[in-house]
Amino acid sequence: MNGHLSPQGRALASERRDKNLALEGLRGIACLSVFLCHFLFSFFPYLTSNFSRNSQLLPTFAWENVASLPIATVFFNGNFGVAIFFAMSGFLLTNRYFHSDDKQVLSYGAAKRYLRLGLPAAASIIIAWMLLTLGWMFTQEAAVIGAAGWPAVFYKEPTTFWRALADAVYGAAVFGQTELNSPLWTIQIELIGSLLLFATYSFFGVRYCLVNLAFFVGAVLVMFPNSQAQIHCLTIFAGSLLNYVRFERLRSRPINAALIGTGFVLGAYDYSYWFEWMRIVPFPTFGAPVVDLAQYDRYVFNAFGAILVVAGLLSSKRVSALFSSNILAYLGRLSFSIYLLHWPITCSLAFGMMYAFKVKLGWDYQVAAIITFCASLMVTLGASWLFERYVDNPSQKLAGHFAKEVLAPTRRNVRPQKQSGVAAVSEDEVDRRQSSV
Repeated sequence: MNGHLSPQGRALASERRDKNLALEGLRGIACLSVFLCHFLFSFFPYLTSNFSRNSQLLPTFAWENVASLPIATVFFNGNFGVAIFFAMSGFLLTNRYFHSDDKQVLSYGAAKRYLRLGLPAAASIIIAWMLLTLGWMFTQEAAVIGAAGWPAVFYKEPTTFWRALADAVYGAAVFGQTELNSPLWTIQIELIGSLLLFATYSFFGVRYCLVNLAFFVGAVLVMFPNSQAQIHCLTIFAGSLLNYVRFERLRSRPINAALIGTGFVLGAYDYSYWFEWMRIVPFPTFGAPVVDLAQYDRYVFNAFGAILVVAGLLSSKRVSALFSSNILAYLGRLSFSIYLLHWPITCSLAFGMMYAFKVKLGWDYQVAAIITFCASLMVTLGASWLFERYVDNPSQKLAGHFAKEVLAPTRRNVRPQKQSGVAAVSEDEVDRRQSSV
């Protein structure tokens, strides 16, 4: 089809394709930051010190003083990575609707959402249950290893198959019950947040932005009173607002640098003295049912940072080209699978290897950690490749087929898409790219 386009048309199509691949690359990096967060926080607990108020932890190794600086922690701040996922979700889930103005797109997205998120999540819960049942979870050895104490709260007791099945079918996605795979708390946010997003634009369209905001905020307050989930859901909504932006008008190096630089500063926010200047003006207090923003200020700053980073990537050809490399784009394709599998693998393989190396063989802690990290990363990537091929990708196709069957009586052709500086994403592309976490 590109052969019938003019040179200008081919250039525009190539630019749009690069931007979509760049989003994949950003997702891949964000997913690695979550993996790094859970691994480093498990085995080097001092690195968590600046992420909590009044921490009394002391460094065990000299390099931890450097690694705990914001310029380093921004790359393993798992909350910032998750905020990027949420922001990208809002953008991608509504992108095609903004360009087609066809509400069937929203209906299609809503109809497939539960299966698209729930089936892979359910598979990861059953895998975690199997590892626990086989006795291959080693988080209870955390104290003996010398690791952080918080992972020991997971996998303390056996879980029945029926309890695991209940969590897999509806517990994680609907109620946020994530005992067998704790990172799946995001699935509930993604499911409910995205359904509210579809409903908002279905009711009011794209013309009345403030009305959409008021409706969405009201719905979130009802669904998640006094909960930090409000912040995450609003990050999804804010991501959808990026579809209003004409990014071709922001192609300026100073603007791009300001967006991305400010985004990373906000994404690096912690409770160290480096950010005292950001705490001079306190957050307003609204009272119930609004969450206490001052208590969760780190989540708020990280959310704003995520929005700015995504906007900076979409507005810059150079940054898009950097993030659209084949390696990063493929990593983004695996990101949902990595996210679903990395914690069970960490709690089984990583803790098991550290116990064997450190306790049984008496190896140096840092040497054991380096070897364990490399092995855990390789196993996670390999398992994620298999999971994406045999679980995630078939789940996407099944969810899409289900949605098309449900909407078959009323489905009509989508109107031609309007021209824009960012490509509208097709249904199949949304299925493939939206590895929501």
